[in-house]
Amino acid sequence: MEQTIKLTLTDTTSEAPNKNNIAIAKKINKIERLKKQIQTINSTLTQIKGLYDKNLSLTEKKLFKVKEALIVRLYERFLQKSFTAWQKEMIYSKIQNEIFFLQENQYTSEKFENILNELQKQAKEDIKNMDPLEKEFMDEIMGNMLKDWGFDFEDGTVDYDKLDDEDYQREFFKKQQESRQDWEREVKREQKANQNLTTDKEFYKLYKSLVKKTHPDLVTDKKEKERLEVVMKELSLAWEDRNYYKLLLLQKEIIKEEDLQIQLSKNQLKSVFTSLDREIEKLEIEKYKLKQAPENEFYWNHFNARSQKGIEKKLAVHKNEMLALISNHNFELQQLKNQKSTKEMLKEIRSVVQYSDPFELY
Repeated sequence: MEQTIKLTLTDTTSEAPNKNNIAIAKKINKIERLKKQIQTINSTLTQIKGLYDKNLSLTEKKLFKVKEALIVRLYERFLQKSFTAWQKEMIYSKIQNEIFFLQENQYTSEKFENILNELQKQAKEDIKNMDPLEKEFMDEIMGNMLKDWGFDFEDGTVDYDKLDDEDYQREFFKKQQESRQDWEREVKREQKANQNLTTDKEFYKLYKSLVKKTHPDLVTDKKEKERLEVVMKELSLAWEDRNYYKLLLLQKEIIKEEDLQIQLSKNQLKSVFTSLDREIEKLEIEKYKLKQAPENEFYWNHFNARSQKGIEKKLAVHKNEMLALISNHNFELQQLKNQKSTKEMLKEIRSVVQYSDPFELY
């Protein structure tokens, strides 16, 4: 449990200090709960990922491979001229869905990349064959997107062949990076401006006085110097975050008075409450981001449980679902064996239901 300090007001009744300390204690407890929850989430995610790699990684690889084989077979059928427009549309829809699945799972292979390149070429060819109105609409969408990333177009059209040029791609990613850096700098400027607006002069004086008392250059003993370096780092972080309560805790540590009572004005006490609320908000955001981070979201949303037994149960269900999907995809591959069987399958599906992704029925 984090240590606390006794605070009193210089301009209030004798009852107020106790109420203030109770209110601060509640916020400290909330901060500690959030910290423990974040630790628990980290521990659970580590456990889930370890069990997943141990029990499901081989099944996952089999699923990715069979999906890749399915994309290859579908693309072979898509290129054949004997299929009608509606049949090609159904096949193309399935290809796109399977590609999206593999990309979401960061799958890559030479065969898969070759298919992506071929589809990209096909998409460019389709754009060239659009009627003028469709082409104008497509150019407007793509042009606006690229303009947002720092590219200018004099005639309002997009050279799609140019997008494959390596120099153009390097420039493209460079501009993206510069745009990101500009945004980060602006965020930091705003944060600094907000900090300056909320800086309490009395706390600034306290910070400076504590820095003078704990400067590592004041001592020659190696261990003491190392200890003071740690304290100095904590002081700097506390001031950077305008964490006034942390400054008061460090003051207690540096002065080494166990029952240190600190008198504050109403404005200073308000600043302390603000710094605690800011810490609570920061931890709540950290907790949310931890669960929803791209590398964690899948594991947390699908397998989070209170015990290892609960996690293993959810993993077993997911493994059975993957095995069933592998079996279904192998069945699909058999149906896509030749043009005749593919057309029969598409006809059968179409007669049952008009579905944007008919293969999902399997």
